[in-house]
Amino acid sequence: QVNRTCIGAIRLQTIYRAFRVRATSRFASRCMLRRIVTVLLALIHVCELVCTSIRQAPKVVWVAPVVVSLIFFLIFSFNAFVAKQISVPGALLVDLVLLWNLLCLATRALVFPGSILLWKRSTEATYRVEMSRQLLKPLAQLSGLLSSLDGRAQPYRSTFDGVNAGRALVENLVRNFRVQEQDKVRLTSEQTCVFQLLLDVRRWMLEAKVRQCHTKSEMPLIDWIEAQTSAKLSLELAVTGAEFEPRSNPRSCIGKIGQLLQILDSLQEESTGCLARTARFLRTPTIGSLDQLRAEMRLRFNAHQYWIRGGWGREIDALLLPRPGRPTETPDDTGEDVPLTGISEAEMFAGPVLVWCNPNAGYYETMVYESQWIEFYQSQGLSILVFNYGGFGRSTGAASPAGIIADGEAVIEFLKRKGATKIGVHARSIGGIVGCHVAQKYPDLVQLFIADRSFSSLACVAKFTFGDWAVKALKLSQTIADNVENFTRARCYKVMVCDPRDQTIPDIAALRTAVALEVLDQLPPTDSSLSEERLSRFMESLNYLGTLFAVCDDEEVSKGTSQDVERADGKRSVRPTILGSVTDDLEAGVPEVETLRCDLRFDSWDTDMSVQWLAEHAEGVRKAMSPHITQLRSVLDIVLTQINAGGLTLEESLSQCYGDPCQALRCFVANIQVWGSLGSVPSTPPCSAVDKNIELFLMCDQNERLDVVRQVSEVARTLTPDKLATYHQGLARALVAQARHKFCQRVRSLRQVLELAGQAEGAGVARLHASTMKHLCEVESLILDIERLLHCADVQCGGADTKTASMTSKTDILMSLEDVTEALEGGRPAFAGFERSRTGYVLCVDCGHNGSFSDGEEALLEVHLRAAQFGEAPPVSSSVEEVCEHPGHAPAWVKKVGPSTDEQADFLLSSNETQFLAVKEIGHQRLSGIQNFGRNEDIVPFTVSD
Repeated sequence: QVNRTCIGAIRLQTIYRAFRVRATSRFASRCMLRRIVTVLLALIHVCELVCTSIRQAPKVVWVAPVVVSLIFFLIFSFNAFVAKQISVPGALLVDLVLLWNLLCLATRALVFPGSILLWKRSTEATYRVEMSRQLLKPLAQLSGLLSSLDGRAQPYRSTFDGVNAGRALVENLVRNFRVQEQDKVRLTSEQTCVFQLLLDVRRWMLEAKVRQCHTKSEMPLIDWIEAQTSAKLSLELAVTGAEFEPRSNPRSCIGKIGQLLQILDSLQEESTGCLARTARFLRTPTIGSLDQLRAEMRLRFNAHQYWIRGGWGREIDALLLPRPGRPTETPDDTGEDVPLTGISEAEMFAGPVLVWCNPNAGYYETMVYESQWIEFYQSQGLSILVFNYGGFGRSTGAASPAGIIADGEAVIEFLKRKGATKIGVHARSIGGIVGCHVAQKYPDLVQLFIADRSFSSLACVAKFTFGDWAVKALKLSQTIADNVENFTRARCYKVMVCDPRDQTIPDIAALRTAVALEVLDQLPPTDSSLSEERLSRFMESLNYLGTLFAVCDDEEVSKGTSQDVERADGKRSVRPTILGSVTDDLEAGVPEVETLRCDLRFDSWDTDMSVQWLAEHAEGVRKAMSPHITQLRSVLDIVLTQINAGGLTLEESLSQCYGDPCQALRCFVANIQVWGSLGSVPSTPPCSAVDKNIELFLMCDQNERLDVVRQVSEVARTLTPDKLATYHQGLARALVAQARHKFCQRVRSLRQVLELAGQAEGAGVARLHASTMKHLCEVESLILDIERLLHCADVQCGGADTKTASMTSKTDILMSLEDVTEALEGGRPAFAGFERSRTGYVLCVDCGHNGSFSDGEEALLEVHLRAAQFGEAPPVSSSVEEVCEHPGHAPAWVKKVGPSTDEQADFLLSSNETQFLAVKEIGHQRLSGIQNFGRNEDIVPFTVSD
């Protein structure tokens, strides 16, 4: 059956290709047949999948129809019963209500997947597999040592570091389970079994003694292991002259460790059978549950757990991680079996507190192994409050935009009651809904707000990700949230973190783009934006030139091949440089180029040269323009790839248009006006030393030598967010001016070539060349308009025609970055600035939606924290000598010593590095590493308190 379906698919594809080549009928007929064939191919693909599933799992395939039939039977029976009790219209009304609830549930699962049990179990399953795998080796090494001392086996690949890791593992797992008991967590039967085995192993190791054969002296096993570790003896040599004291009976302990190893090994393996896999997936895992992660978080960061009562009777599970380096309580005063020492409650809330708002699929428990943000903010002298939204983890209630806003208000009110007066909010992704609201509502308490890769509105993200139908579904389910108004109205210090190439939230739907549009709407239209008619003309010209490229090189474009183009920020383009294609023209109602026949008579050229005309005269256009198409493409690439708005080139912005290119162009112009550009300072004209120093600081991630620490540290000490904003705005003006300069030079050269070719080949070709130049003039007019909006150029048009003026305007850069610096030093404003209390600041990153910040990006965030006067950041070392004397104060961008530095041994800071274990991504939080699992290959899952 599979072979027959494949043969059918091949025949249909052959018919479809033949039809494409031979068909010359109307465009509507071809489109209709294309849709029919696409549906048939999709059905054939579904049949192939069904046949493959039947071969791989026949029981599942036969059980699934039975279950579906049973569900339909129950639905029919329920409707019949309701119709009999009330009426048929009443039954239909009940069905509509149930359907609406089902839609709300589906929307909730898409918008807030973390509130669904299946997502929670999926997260725990990942931790179960990874943690079980990492726990095996230390326990195996501990078992190998005990077997060697008992004389039952020879040590194999065991070290005392691994043995100590296994011993610490047992101790910390015992502490972890005890904290879970104190937290009133109901352990499963398998968890209870593991806990009892760990207690027995721990008790035996505390009582066991080792006898030295040559001295007949005895000492506790723990002391013996520590002594051999200090002596740095190999395990093989150490066990040669030692044995267990006869009463120790190590075989019982070895057996219990073997049971633990067997349990951990089974947790990694896949269960056989569909029902067994489902049952294990749905129950709480023995290792890797959120309860275990929460207990480890309390132990590692000395955290305090709180239940916060929110609106509608919701209970919010929150954890406060106090800032380090403060006086602690006496352990004996806590009265706990497992004391959690820490700062007194009054002192914890007296200092600055940062509230962390999770993304839509995140739980605060997972931050114990994604602790980059915890470590960063604690190094800034901040206490951190993490919490789960209602419906996430142990928090009660249902997840919704209004619900999580109420949770955020409850958290701020809780901190207010506890006496907190300096509050910051870091909101990740959908947490921006909460952060924008509380930042606007509590201006006296919230002093810092960081919107980390958030969006303008849920509807905007849905539209540009799934389409208009998703927007209608959100409105129908009342899942509505808009962050722009709350953000612009908030009066605290605001930072927007944004990755211009975010694949989850496209830049056209990002918060920074919406804020830029909102701010510019408050200004006069002539000074802040371009008209719809102006945007439409540019897109028509771009479409014309793209079609011209497709006609001249249709084979290459139709296959989707292209070459990478150098972007303005120095990186390679991540999207193909395709300005148009034959397929795009076909969708727009243009006949396919390969089916057209060209008439080269003069009257064929004497018409309006539109996109339709180019397609109808493909052969003649190809012969006339092919010798110049490479030069023409290079001219247009200057505009598309060498100007960027906040790190996104015009080409990349238009590729995110999603059917609305004018809106994408409008967003591009707004971003370059408000946020400027990223990249390197142009080499001509020479820029000032200040700009070079800022550029050096921004590129510190690419610098692997310490011989520039002094210079970069000085820049970090004096750098301010306003200087960074001015730098990016000045860079945008310089890049636009430079692009216009190059564009005019190449257009002038191209025009001379086309004029000579037109005179030689006749009036028809000359008219085609003139039409092409007219559209290039329209492109240049856009550059001039952007320059005008950026206050960078003075176009002397006089009473001349706009097109002529655009081709004869000045081509030199009128205001360089050096002029900007001189203007600032002279006390006069260099550019028309924006009110930062409304716009805030932007921090552009290059880590995707779920990635971790680089050292340089963390250093930029430190600049904003220092400007907001939030936290107690460590002093920035101003010299290499200070870095060596105080390694903890080393800047974040200092990585390693270059090979040519003479004082390598003095400057190495590798002793403070943390080992990471990479694991796979979970939802909207990439697990960048399970930390503190030990050093090198000896993995310990929990950190022992000093």
